[in-house]
Amino acid sequence: MNDNTNGNIFLSILLIVLLSLRSTMLFAGHKNDVSRVALLTRDSVEAEGALADTSSVFSLASVSSDSLSVTYHSTADTLPNTQYTIMRDSASHRESDMERMKRRYTHFISLEGSYGRVAVGYSDFLKGDNLKGTPIKQQASMSFKYAFQPRRGTVYDLLYGSPYQGLGFFTSTYYHGRDIGTPWGIYLFQGARVAQITPKLSFNYEWNFGFSGGWHHYSYPENKINTVIGSPFNAYINASFYFNYIISRHFDFKIGISANHFSNGNTKLPNDGINALSGVFGIKYYFNRDFDKNYSTRNIVRPPFRRAMLYELLAYASWKDAAFENSDGMMPSPYLNKKLLVGGFSFSPMYVLSRKIRLGASLDFSFDNSRGMSYEYTVDGIKCTKGSVRDRIAVGTAAKVDFVMPFFIISSSLGYDIIKGGGSLPPFYQILALRFDLTPHVFLNIGYKARNFQYPDNLMLGMGFRFGRGTRYQL
Repeated sequence: MNDNTNGNIFLSILLIVLLSLRSTMLFAGHKNDVSRVALLTRDSVEAEGALADTSSVFSLASVSSDSLSVTYHSTADTLPNTQYTIMRDSASHRESDMERMKRRYTHFISLEGSYGRVAVGYSDFLKGDNLKGTPIKQQASMSFKYAFQPRRGTVYDLLYGSPYQGLGFFTSTYYHGRDIGTPWGIYLFQGARVAQITPKLSFNYEWNFGFSGGWHHYSYPENKINTVIGSPFNAYINASFYFNYIISRHFDFKIGISANHFSNGNTKLPNDGINALSGVFGIKYYFNRDFDKNYSTRNIVRPPFRRAMLYELLAYASWKDAAFENSDGMMPSPYLNKKLLVGGFSFSPMYVLSRKIRLGASLDFSFDNSRGMSYEYTVDGIKCTKGSVRDRIAVGTAAKVDFVMPFFIISSSLGYDIIKGGGSLPPFYQILALRFDLTPHVFLNIGYKARNFQYPDNLMLGMGFRFGRGTRYQL
């Protein structure tokens, strides 16, 4: 593999997710009708001659090419169940994919800036042992984004806090171009409302995940002092919390804080990574936002939800680099610079606690070719001896929490190796993964495993299969 391998991997993953995301958006047409049915208001029911109480619900009885048949279930003993027929607009069947998408989603673009402080930590390179001879303390960036979100009054808007998702591009600087380069990146992102403070002011969150380039990375002997970035392409992770203020129908303003991280998941060493905490501000422009000052969710009937169990099988693979001791000073670089295979699988029973939260546990099996490996420096180069099969295998158990949103799932785990492999890696591990549902049963996984919250272990690039009653679609 050459130096562009990391970039090709990340770019391929982003492309798969984007294509799947577009397919899901266009395929969601049959769900949109159900969403609007579930959100019939009390006023519309009263117009048909029935009184809606707060605990009454609607259910979909049948679907045809021309109409939807909906049953209104009342909890009041004096009111019978009533069935309504909603006629479809025949012209909607002639809509193009783009017209259908515009009707169901609100689209916006945003321009954002950030400025903050780099977490120097214990890195001599960041403290000033670099070509410029000064500490690397500041980071500034500019970002351009495109996003779409459900229209106001839809079931996703009500239940998930008006979630938005899309694609962004950023460029940044650390004011040390010779030492670290001028990074840029492409990323996926998603955000949603946490709390509505006033009709125009809300408190929101957002995460970003993508890949970055433009780094002046470690290389021997040209740039051997850079121990924070070891490869030309690196993963980019960002989390932010911000206040969003509605200026007008087309414009919003945001201001908040964000934390970002760059590293390559131990695919190439050194990999200390670089982190920063920044203030962020930006302006959004909406193309087709519904703007009703009297909008309220007071009279919207929420669809019912049922708790259930589901089960997941995940298989993953990746590669990692390794370092060795250089106590005799004979080796020019302490890094092996090899691609060592890492893989594994896991089984997880999960309890669907709510629409957003799943709780469970997992049994994790891993195979790591770097465990138990020994190195020897000879006149012919570095001689590597693989560890035994037993040294390369580890089995652990973990507690899991999944945060579920439309299109994406953020999965986190805390685990412990009950069967520990060779080497000096701590048995306590943590996993953070981003998942995208290709179908209700098949998902794409992009994860990262660390040890003791500080030692990087490996990437987890794979696919999984989900089954059980909890996989059934619930609004």
